[in-house]
Amino acid sequence: MKSFVLLLRGINVGGKNKVPMADFRNHLEVAGFNNVTTYIQSGNAVISSSLSANEVSEKVETILETNFALDSKVRALAIEHESYRKVVLEAPTEFQSPSDEYRYDVIFLIDRNAEAAFEETPAKEGLDKKWLGAEVIYYRRPSQTNPDYTKTHASRMIQKPVYQNMTVRNWNTTVKMLELLDSSQPQTR
Repeated sequence: MKSFVLLLRGINVGGKNKVPMADFRNHLEVAGFNNVTTYIQSGNAVISSSLSANEVSEKVETILETNFALDSKVRALAIEHESYRKVVLEAPTEFQSPSDEYRYDVIFLIDRNAEAAFEETPAKEGLDKKWLGAEVIYYRRPSQTNPDYTKTHASRMIQKPVYQNMTVRNWNTTVKMLELLDSSQPQTR
């Protein structure tokens, strides 16, 4: 039995693709996933399964399509515990002691090579900053308290085709999901 973090792309945003986390958790359990824990409403979960990461992702996407009235396709990304740990450990030093002037995000990629996605990810020189990870892109942009908040190129990502293969989590959520993974105790079924 392996532990996974599960990240959903495109749910509970602007009143679209409503997926209540309590219902989602119940459907995961009925489908045979173990040790299911969800975190906040933006589509984060920790699960245990004997399936591969790709099989988990496919099964979760089927669960979503079958059980929820979705406005558009929702993608699921399952990442094994140790791979997810590497995402947190590889983060730039700046992420470890964030400043209030910037927001720190991790861009997780679904069916997309990190190097190719990195080249397509806009960043305003001297303001935004991006780093290439093994499987993700680390991204710093001005926070709402920063006078340059409206000058970021982060919002331009939405217009890029690569955006359909991204799901973004802030640094705090990224770290919290690792804490949940670390505290989960897979049980055999």
